[in-house]
Amino acid sequence: MERLAEIVSLQSLIRARRTGWRRQPTFELEARLRRLMREQLAAEVEAAQRAAARERRQPGSYQRELELDEQ
Repeated sequence: MERLAEIVSLQSLIRARRTGWRRQPTFELEARLRRLMREQLAAEVEAAQRAAARERRQPGSYQRELELDEQ
């Protein structure tokens, strides 16, 4: 959650620097933003993979997968 707050903060800071009366360089902020977004995406993918693995370990989950495939 902390990472998401930092992402939003960086986005608004970049927007402010781009639209201000005195434009300021944003390339360092943009690099930091890209890094944070990659980290957030990797964390979300990992969480989804863990959830899928946990689901596979639960009894009856294979049957549920078959039922979903049939639909």
